[in-house]
Amino acid sequence: MYYWNDLAEVPAGIGPTVVTIGNFDGVHLGHQHVLDRLVKVAREKDAAAVAISFDPHPAQVHRPEAAPEQIMGPLDRREALAATGLDGLLMMHYDLQLASLTAEEFVRRVFVEGLRVCAVVIGHDVRFGRGNAGDLETMRGLGEKLGFEVLAVEDFGALPDGPAESGGGAAPRPGSGRHCAAATCAPPPACWDVPTACAAKWCTAPPADASWDFPPPTWRRRRAG
Repeated sequence: MYYWNDLAEVPAGIGPTVVTIGNFDGVHLGHQHVLDRLVKVAREKDAAAVAISFDPHPAQVHRPEAAPEQIMGPLDRREALAATGLDGLLMMHYDLQLASLTAEEFVRRVFVEGLRVCAVVIGHDVRFGRGNAGDLETMRGLGEKLGFEVLAVEDFGALPDGPAESGGGAAPRPGSGRHCAAATCAPPPACWDVPTACAAKWCTAPPADASWDFPPPTWRRRRAG
């Protein structure tokens, strides 16, 4: 998988690409559902499968006092995303300048001019552009205007106490009383040492009245990557 820290690092001759966008913290099954579709569509179109993500998490820029604790650092996220079959990952530095771009400015600059996109694969809850004003319908309109296909992926599963998970979802912040979104899914992230009993919880949906925070107190970070 090719890895770029900035749009300027993306080769000028890249493309066509099939693109998705999200924070992908934890790379849980909701994320994997979107990424699997992304890779499949890219292969069908003889295009490169590229994910766009951000570091730091946008919440750490806009609401640092309320930002959720991250499941994975950038290195672990990169390794987990590489395992999904992606051809490229663009990890954009998130700051107020990037946040100031309108939805159309962002898509035109990054998707169209930077990545030569031919199709976009996204979840129904996607948000992008200044003030998170862009959504799925915005992307569809931009696809018609700028010449790329937009494919919406159905939500994957559902939490007992909340909405279905989709590709852009993130773990609830500590103290929320909600079971981690990723608990509907995959093995615990490699960046955590997880006791066997907790690992079982990670892979099994909790009862409807379950209330435990992420990360559980018995988990320990393996590395800060």
